[in-house]
Amino acid sequence: MLLIPKLNIVSSVEGLKELPPILFKVQIPPAISVMGALVLALLMGLAVVWTNSKRTEELLNEFNNIMLMIVNKNNNSYITNLYSYYICNSCL
Repeated sequence: MLLIPKLNIVSSVEGLKELPPILFKVQIPPAISVMGALVLALLMGLAVVWTNSKRTEELLNEFNNIMLMIVNKNNNSYITNLYSYYICNSCL
């Protein structure tokens, strides 16, 4: 309690809600590895800068806007709740 004095952490589990059982589980294999995705993103960014390709830059900006709209819609969105539920159940 010395680090964060106003943080209230309940030590008992009586008042906590239980997660509902898993209705279905979807196994989606990654299309590309994390390192592959990072290298691809780096090369795509460099290619846009070196070639001054306005169309590719607009396409990547539009894709960025779509992803940000999905993530930042609001914290109570269906997608965010579903993803949080998936993360919680995959860790158990």
